[in-house]
This record gives sequence, C-alpha cells and structure tokens, in this order.
Amino acid sequence: MARYGLTAEQYWALYEAQGGSCYICQRATGKARKLAVDHDHRSGFVRGLLCKPCNSILAHLRDDKDAAHRVFVYLYSPPAFRVIGKVKPDDAD
Repeated sequence: MARYGLTAEQYWALYEAQGGSCYICQRATGKARKLAVDHDHRSGFVRGLLCKPCNSILAHLRDDKDAAHRVFVYLYSPPAFRVIGKVKPDDAD
C-alpha cells in the first residue's frame, strides 16, 4: 500500500466501496490473498483493487483500452458465429 501512497484507511475504504471483492471478476475477496492495488502505469494513479489473475490480464494487455474493448466485443459477438455459425465440438460427429 505504501508503494502506491495509500494509507490502510484508504485501502479498506476502497475495499468496502468495491463490495469486498476484486473489481473485475467480483469473485476474489482477498481473504486468501490480499487484493492488489492496481495503478495506471502512465499516470501512477491508483485505480482500484484487483486479484492477481485480473491484475495480470491488465498487465498482459499493457493497459491498452482498445484491446480491452476487443475482449468485450469478442465475448459478446464472437467472430466464429458470424463466419461459420454456432459450432460445438460434438457437432462434428
């Protein structure tokens, strides 16, 4: 927390504001492993609290908002549905 200039009070206020869970997946509660303080790598500003997997996703995307938007679009409108229809592995039999 000190690394990002956060007091314990600020961390817990943010934790409560997020409903006591990772902002993205909303599954991890930080009980087994404390939620990470996520920050914008350009500005340095704290954005919220994330579990390790969700924080790793943002790191992998390099905080690229366009890439994050493509993830959103991909999940809602997979390209395969438009090109080949809805095919499942058991459909090939």
